[in-house]
Amino acid sequence: SHVVVRLLEPQAKYRPAAVDLQRLLQAARVGAMVGAWYGISVTLTLSNKWLLTYWRGGSTFPITMSSGHIVIKAILARCLVEHPKSPFFTKPLSIPSTVHFQLIVPVGLATTLDVILSNVSFRFVSVTFYTILKSASLMWILLWAVLLRVERCIFGNACACAVMSTGLALASSGETALSIPGAILVLSASA
Repeated sequence: SHVVVRLLEPQAKYRPAAVDLQRLLQAARVGAMVGAWYGISVTLTLSNKWLLTYWRGGSTFPITMSSGHIVIKAILARCLVEHPKSPFFTKPLSIPSTVHFQLIVPVGLATTLDVILSNVSFRFVSVTFYTILKSASLMWILLWAVLLRVERCIFGNACACAVMSTGLALASSGETALSIPGAILVLSASA
């Protein structure tokens, strides 16, 4: 038995380490969440474009529709977090009103403005052009993060954003119609 162990010891360094099952499950969970996010994002983008452009001649109330979506999502999120049998249940936190109005409300308003401006832009631009402009928003966000000193200016980050933006733009290439009001709305939503 000692001879077998001594013979296998030198070979152990050449064998790959055993894959930790927890890490594999965590990676699968993250991959599933990313896939779900992309699926939901594409579905919402296409359904909003269809509702705002083609459904019964196109909705003439994109802001009302967007506001309704946001209210429904807020109610569902609240139910998921506060229902005791929910897997996302957490005890309510005591947040001071100053923190609430200085941090939470501005983020909520910015998110609302992003959704509303994006949905209004569908009245003017195609999904392809929308995707190209939204992919360029990565560079826009990095620029503002560096200017506001939230992020350091690192060459690797700029290259990663440029590669992702370029890839998304190339995947969406073929747009021929340019709408200045639509482009302004999409870029404003990304700001």
